[in-house]
Amino acid sequence: FDKDGTLLETSSVRIKDVPLITGLQMNECILNQKIEPKEQDVFPVILKMAQLIIKYEIPVSEIQFNTLSDIRIRSNSIWISFGDIREVDAKMAELPAVLESLYGKQGELNMEHFSEDNKVISFKAN
Repeated sequence: FDKDGTLLETSSVRIKDVPLITGLQMNECILNQKIEPKEQDVFPVILKMAQLIIKYEIPVSEIQFNTLSDIRIRSNSIWISFGDIREVDAKMAELPAVLESLYGKQGELNMEHFSEDNKVISFKAN
């Protein structure tokens, strides 16, 4: 889908290096028609997240939108909780170094309260 939510392509086979988007609730998906999710402003957020993932070369297999205030991504065996989209640029810029330090571990990284002024990140191992 594009930034406006028009469904451009479907596949029954998972495409390598394309994150799975989960958590979106909608009635139907019809090719070349606009998807109407429960959260109306989700597509610009997905686009922003995708751009930052590419920019910072973060290996992401899934982007989960429970709500616009509960966004998570999966990188290898680590779930990263972002909370909402606030400070997402700063969070994504910090993420590659944090993930490198956690290489080989499993668990959840909490970046919900991270900002330029408050660099608090917690990790809970599984």
